Amino acid sequence: MVNFPVVGGMLVLWNLRDAPSVDRQPRMAPLAWRVVEVASGDRHIVAELAPGVLRLTTAIRNVDSPSRTVTTVSGRVYELGAGPADDPATIEMLMVWASLAFPDGCEDVSTELWLQLLGPEFQSLQN
Repeated sequence: MVNFPVVGGMLVLWNLRDAPSVDRQPRMAPLAWRVVEVASGDRHIVAELAPGVLRLTTAIRNVDSPSRTVTTVSGRVYELGAGPADDPATIEMLMVWASLAFPDGCEDVSTELWLQLLGPEFQSLQN
């Protein structure tokens, strides 16, 4: 008998596999994304790359506001031109995925990272 995890009332099915090499896939533009911070302070993108295809990245190494890109420790660049996912079902899907990867907990810091990507010009308008 196979036991499938149920998290927050959501049945979770997965097919885990490594991402393609950075040489084969140097840049990604996710359909939807959120950013989580773990206890160590590392931040990771949890993203939907295609319908139902999720990825949890290595830790974020660099944030480039002008290009709205994030580079992870692996060297892959994620183009985050659109803001973080705001659809409740998508957010739940992404956060369930993150909670399975980080069972000791993680915090959603998507809004904070998005404001950083928008840059100081936008942030000054908010004050």
